[in-house]
Amino acid sequence: MLQGWILLPIIIPVAHSINYEGQRAEIAIFYGPDGRVEKTVRKQAGKPGLAHERYWKEEQGRADKGDANAQWNHAINYAMGPERIDYICRAAMQGQPVALYSLGRMRAEGDYFSDAPVTADSVRAYMWYTLSDEKAFAKAANYRNDLSKSMTPTEIAEGERLAAEWTPVRPCP
Repeated sequence: MLQGWILLPIIIPVAHSINYEGQRAEIAIFYGPDGRVEKTVRKQAGKPGLAHERYWKEEQGRADKGDANAQWNHAINYAMGPERIDYICRAAMQGQPVALYSLGRMRAEGDYFSDAPVTADSVRAYMWYTLSDEKAFAKAANYRNDLSKSMTPTEIAEGERLAAEWTPVRPCP
């Protein structure tokens, strides 16, 4: 029987098998609009995961109807490759703060999600971090400030201009 909490970094695909106290298990973590964990669903690997399946279907349904948090959760827990970026973008276009932050990480690092690499771009990363910070996701400000140390004043000004002029349009990032 699984007991206790498993602490995982916030932005990784978590609907995968893990080894916890000698037992293989699968876990999905669902995040709220503030980036905090709303619920977790665990099951023993290889056994029917009805609760996990039910939550997946519920989350997918809400995501397809435009719920930004559900889109974010689907991107992190289930989607892979281009589909992951699509769902993150859908959530970000609605102002979901953790999705905005994730686009910043993707642009800052290029391969933040190894299954969906993008071209690194510090100016765009700065913009996404700024937009996320404006939605009160404090972690974004820290990353933006660290990033700005390696940027020129012209690049920072361009990132600030892009953030000020940003409107939700596709495609992204």
